[in-house]
Amino acid sequence: LPMGALRHMVVVVDDQRKEVSSSEAHLRVKTSSLFVNRVARAEERLANLLEALKSQDWQKSFEITWAEFWDMHALFETSYPSFGYMTADSLKVLQAGKAFWKQQGDGPLITMDAGPNVHFLFREDQKNIQEKLYQELSKTYKVFSS
Repeated sequence: LPMGALRHMVVVVDDQRKEVSSSEAHLRVKTSSLFVNRVARAEERLANLLEALKSQDWQKSFEITWAEFWDMHALFETSYPSFGYMTADSLKVLQAGKAFWKQQGDGPLITMDAGPNVHFLFREDQKNIQEKLYQELSKTYKVFSS
């Protein structure tokens, strides 16, 4: 990546086996009416993210990663048959991370993979944000932090 080392933190809100495997999810999303142009959207976001990281535009990087995982999870919810990984706890964790952006105008990059768990990426100078978020979320969830 065109950026220095990033710090990673994952919040495990559910460690149970997924009802729909990632392999099955890849097949099902193609049945979603939202799948049209999905590959192009993902490729455009990747190019935009790399450019934002090169220019050290952290806010734009956040907006891109935020939009990308929501796009992916919308495909799950609109596939046939529909399914979802996001839980009420996932939403709580997402909002905890986004609160830093609202309160401080800065915060971590936030994303999710094909599951309910939430990933945060921090710049090296955001150790204090990472620590605050860790302290808050580790009271309720399993949190792994670099």
